Amino acid sequence: MSTYIIEREPNKYGGNQQAYTEKVDKIVADTADAFHQAVETKQDLIQLFHQTLASFEKTRHQIAVEQGTKNSERFGSRRDKKENFPGPFGLTTFCRPYHEYNKSVLPVIQKQLKTMKYTHKGFQQTESEIVFEECLGRKSKMEFSIVTEDALKKWPNPFTEKEYLRFCKICNVTPVKSGSILE
Repeated sequence: MSTYIIEREPNKYGGNQQAYTEKVDKIVADTADAFHQAVETKQDLIQLFHQTLASFEKTRHQIAVEQGTKNSERFGSRRDKKENFPGPFGLTTFCRPYHEYNKSVLPVIQKQLKTMKYTHKGFQQTESEIVFEECLGRKSKMEFSIVTEDALKKWPNPFTEKEYLRFCKICNVTPVKSGSILE
């Protein structure tokens, strides 16, 4: 099995990508079975949903520890908890080890944005997606959401200067001093 990350960081997932994938697949299959059974037996699906989220958190962390994954304490962090992800979105930076993705991903994003309805003043179409061919037995897609200025004004402003500086640090970029996007 060969993937971008594995080729660049062969010890990712403790050097055993196949075992990691098998464990994740089992978790997904067991969870699907639990929901099918819950529907058939008329169990409380809301309670099962919250139990499932907690289980994913615990199990994902446990797998990272078992696999010897670097920074395993970060794995299993729930993305719906404000202390982990304080804004209305999360992000994966294209910094090491992902930096070479820029060469591949940015042209895809540019091409997709060009297919969307827009003018020089803004986007009329704000949602789009690309569905990719199956890879390693998994389907994937890339979803695009253009956040317009009007939409941004409706959010409780989590994008403070502190958040801006945090994102700059994560991305290893120098923050803009004047004329900031926060003004």
